[in-house]
Amino acid sequence: TPPVDALIQTVTTRPCPVQRGEVHFHHSLTWHGSPFNQSDRPRQALAIHYMTSEAVFTGRDHVMCQFISLEVGQRMVDAGEHFPVVCRDGEPVD
Repeated sequence: TPPVDALIQTVTTRPCPVQRGEVHFHHSLTWHGSPFNQSDRPRQALAIHYMTSEAVFTGRDHVMCQFISLEVGQRMVDAGEHFPVVCRDGEPVD
């Protein structure tokens, strides 16, 4: 359910199954989730979030906060080794 102050109050779910070895791309503002893991094996996933060099640390609670030693408002480009720069001036970084 969207927050009460959200502009959109209706959410329509759409299944998008991802099989082992597959990849799924979506916008960072896309609501997404997975149903309960019913197998006897742990589920593993890798998430990559691209952001511009203008992105700043908001201080909001997130699983990655343990790796961030920035003050609120500092640019994420300075967040350290867990947040590598992959492109600079439109060119890939080695």
